[in-house]
Amino acid sequence: MNCSLERLSPELQRLVLLQLPSFQSLHSLIQASPQYYQIFAASKERILSAVIKRIIHPDALPDALAAVRASFFEPRGPNRETALSFIDSLRHDRKIDHSKKLLPLSTSISLCQLHRSIEYLVYDFTQRTSPVLKQYSQSLGLTHHSEASEGEGPPLSSIEEARLQRAFYRVELYGHLFYTDPGARESMRALEQAHTFLAEFPPWQIEELACIRDYISRRLAEAFDQAEDHFVKTVLAEGDDQDHNHDTKSLAPAENDNDDKDNEDDEDNEDDLVGPNRFDLDDDFFSKSTKVSYHDTYMEYMLSLGLPFLHHLFKKNGAELMQSIVVNVRYGGDFLTTALKAPPKRTVTYVMEEIARDNGVKLKFYGDDAKEPNEAWLWSNDFAPSVSWNSLCTQALRHWGYVFWDRSRLRASGIFSLSARDVEDKCGFRKRSRMREPSAEERLERGK
Repeated sequence: MNCSLERLSPELQRLVLLQLPSFQSLHSLIQASPQYYQIFAASKERILSAVIKRIIHPDALPDALAAVRASFFEPRGPNRETALSFIDSLRHDRKIDHSKKLLPLSTSISLCQLHRSIEYLVYDFTQRTSPVLKQYSQSLGLTHHSEASEGEGPPLSSIEEARLQRAFYRVELYGHLFYTDPGARESMRALEQAHTFLAEFPPWQIEELACIRDYISRRLAEAFDQAEDHFVKTVLAEGDDQDHNHDTKSLAPAENDNDDKDNEDDEDNEDDLVGPNRFDLDDDFFSKSTKVSYHDTYMEYMLSLGLPFLHHLFKKNGAELMQSIVVNVRYGGDFLTTALKAPPKRTVTYVMEEIARDNGVKLKFYGDDAKEPNEAWLWSNDFAPSVSWNSLCTQALRHWGYVFWDRSRLRASGIFSLSARDVEDKCGFRKRSRMREPSAEERLERGK
């Protein structure tokens, strides 16, 4: 390492550690220098707290802290009374300026661990949505091919990162509050989830959650596809001529009495052991009937298992991915997808927005701010006050994460030269319906 850093006084070395921009740089420095490690060990709480507050945007920090607090609930989620009390406490917590408070060491360590998954998912979301915006821009004739394809686009701004971090942390918090296992506790139905939790946020922030939900659903669909592909290839490669319905049963994992959400005996496999009797249905994951009837509900259940679980799942492939999926499928209760479809709660703010919309009020965009809607949200609502939890145009726009991006990125795409309705109608977006696609069972029958 740089010898000049070694020659600094202990006081200055501590200041260096306090100003490091990431966990990676902190880890690298204390690994490379025993001297800096000693300084870190003596001031661990303060240094970790400073690094946490540097990498998590102030607008996302309250939700990050809430997600960590909620992670200490019972493994199957809190009962209804506890969940309602926790949600009520969030109103007070959001008013606190956490950026000026020293975070407890245990909280900082938990955030360090959770934020690794948030960083991965923010990056993956950006890599998968940015090309869609470019594709729409090019296909609609708003930019030339050379413009649309040049590079990966600008890096995320601080405001864009704040919006994404906040949305992902809220999805994690939602999973802790409403973990979808109706057999384990008194479950809240979708309408109550919506009216107690989602109603705390303005419509455009709820739409941020909807965009993240759609992204995770697409990623889970890809993972399910890969599991089916691997299963089909494995069976065909073995050349087994037995009845394939029997084959799929024989490859299903046996019930494991130790499969539980709080089982931590094997850290390497803890993301695979997320509840008992994961494979306790009469039919098989790879059959036609299960794909048609249950795959969508399986995905919704897996969404409730948390972002660290999804982070590890999305990095797997082949047999490991297939095993992780089939041991974690379960039919759950109401969760985020259903709650997002619930009718909005008619609060005072809702009624005021409704009156303003009916009177033809038009809103103006004053600049990018994580506390305010971005220009694409206003554009999608024709710059009128929104009385809906979801934009009038949703699926095609969510595909490129429209509520997260700054004006500069959006203007460069030329997307605002059309109305949101025209973009939705002309971009060629079609929502996928996996249940109508051949199951592994049907593919094996055709491969005989």
